[in-house]
Amino acid sequence: RSILQTADGLDYITSLAGREARPHYNVVMFDVDSKDPTLGMSCPPPAFVDQPFLQKVKSILTPEGVFILNLVCRDLGLKDSVLTGLKAVFPLLYVRRIEGEVNEILFCQLHPEQKLAMPEVLEMAQALEQTLRKPGRGWDDTYVLSDMLKTVKIV
Repeated sequence: RSILQTADGLDYITSLAGREARPHYNVVMFDVDSKDPTLGMSCPPPAFVDQPFLQKVKSILTPEGVFILNLVCRDLGLKDSVLTGLKAVFPLLYVRRIEGEVNEILFCQLHPEQKLAMPEVLEMAQALEQTLRKPGRGWDDTYVLSDMLKTVKIV
């Protein structure tokens, strides 16, 4: 079951993290554009990668949960700082670079012992793809999941 929430992300996460009966999610995903081109990072705005905010995101994830973040950063020093900050909260970090783009998709997890070896990830992707390609299931034949995952790197 998915819940898509369109709201001010900072306020929404803060309200969830502040609840006494805090909900927990398997996936929290941000794709937030910053309208300030002078920052060196156009996605996300800096407030979304501040340590106190990342701690709030962590507090609403299940132990096996994944925080997914679209990062668009041309400033290498700033990018290294963002990655260091993310790893301080989420020790297991996978990066998916997008060919021909500045965008990188970050998959952040809480427990480094959950790390899978790339051959295992590719094998799981192929099995999932075979399941999804069966008649009666919608699947874009131009999309090869295992090929896409070959560009994922653990940092």
